[in-house]
Amino acid sequence: MRRSATGEAFPGGVLSGRTPRIRPWVRWAPAWCCAVVLLWACYDYGAFLNPSRPATAIAVPALGLIWALSLLLTRRRDNATQRRAPESGGRAPAAERRAPTATGPRPGLVAWSLLALAVFGTLSAAWSLDRVESLVSGGILFGGLVFLYVGQKIGGDHRLRASALLFVATVGVIESLLGIAGFVLRYWRFAVEQDGALSATGTFGYANALAGLLLLTLACTGALWLEIRALSTPYTRLPRPMPARRRAPLTPTVFRALIGMAAALQVAALVLTRSRAAGAIAAVLVLLFVIERAFRVGDDARHRCLGIGLTVLLLCALVAGGVLIWREVSPQLAVSGLPPSDAEAGTEELVPMTSNSFRLKTWAAALEAFHERPVAGYGLGTFYEAYSPFKLGGHTAYAHNVVVQHLVEVGTIGTLLLLAFLVIAVTRPMKAFADPSRGARSLLLMGALAFALHNLVDLTWYFPALFYTFTLVLGLMAQPPLRAPAPPFDGTSSAPVVCSKGRYG
Repeated sequence: MRRSATGEAFPGGVLSGRTPRIRPWVRWAPAWCCAVVLLWACYDYGAFLNPSRPATAIAVPALGLIWALSLLLTRRRDNATQRRAPESGGRAPAAERRAPTATGPRPGLVAWSLLALAVFGTLSAAWSLDRVESLVSGGILFGGLVFLYVGQKIGGDHRLRASALLFVATVGVIESLLGIAGFVLRYWRFAVEQDGALSATGTFGYANALAGLLLLTLACTGALWLEIRALSTPYTRLPRPMPARRRAPLTPTVFRALIGMAAALQVAALVLTRSRAAGAIAAVLVLLFVIERAFRVGDDARHRCLGIGLTVLLLCALVAGGVLIWREVSPQLAVSGLPPSDAEAGTEELVPMTSNSFRLKTWAAALEAFHERPVAGYGLGTFYEAYSPFKLGGHTAYAHNVVVQHLVEVGTIGTLLLLAFLVIAVTRPMKAFADPSRGARSLLLMGALAFALHNLVDLTWYFPALFYTFTLVLGLMAQPPLRAPAPPFDGTSSAPVVCSKGRYG
């Protein structure tokens, strides 16, 4: 029997015995399980292969469903608190006088667009050439929705967001160390030799997959630095304060050194992946960031000259890169229409196949397959079956372009949903560039944009571990919640309401 401050008995506090009480660690348990699944997926080749791929497609949505049910029970508890507080007569216990627990952000346009894509992709199993693969691919999209929600829920709190950024940055550092060690020791598990050149792969077994992860983790590393600078508490109190007698001193200088070392390791690993696309995208985005900052200063002539000079340099670099790529692929495009018999006779040996020409041939054949089923496609995850009859180069299960692959698999409808998701995810937080106080969000936006652009020439979207990290970063761009002033709880008014939208904005 519990009693209020006035001595009145409460049979079960403000709540009745029928309303379950969910402890905070229980509510967050599914989110921690999702983090464990992400770590396991990164270790097991990014969950790119069976049986890890279908396992993650089932485990993450299931954890998300459990979490949704726990949040629903929490919402019932909070609603019951507000309804029964006026009837309790007197002051409620201190544990009951707090504001109702926020149940997380409301679904925004980003979440709704991803949900629509996941639903349509799963429904494509009805007409798919491979129904099992369509269901697995749909489950991975639903898993991305779970990580998006996790990021949105914790992205509104500076300390929780800093903890999540620290988690992602740590994953990047570990993968970088493994990739560098594998490259130096020539260990097959963490480095692969292809076309006579050794490339760091980390635990993914694919150099471009490690490069795609590092694009995200580098952004999180920079955002972590800015996030901690914005916190008014000491550096040593992140992510959880330790007892004063056990707290080791961590000065700002030491912290800056650690962040610098982490960033240097990731940059070195990115170079060792030999991913030209990832390196070029990262360089272009950094230049655009500097140009934007230079022009935003205002009337300073030196900054304007710097911005103009960097703009000219960027345009010249883009033109030169386009010319070099065209000179590389044009010989292969000249023989792209040869029949298989002539190609087998040795013509291909005269003009070596390059990765760029292979991609262009794959895209051309994929567009031919798209013309056969332009509306709804062949089913999510069926690119290999749809592409094979039209192939110009070798067999492949991925188009190395997320838009072209969706055109083949889910047709025009699914591709429009994909583009809506990507455009909304990038444009909604674009105002972060206009507000200097949101530097952390601008870096996260650059990382997400780099990952999306990288998937126009590669397949890292289809590594579940990387896709989950990408959606987590999108969720972390949610702005901090706006809290209304909390009036004192006197037992006669309803409990204070916390306004926590957690949307982009």
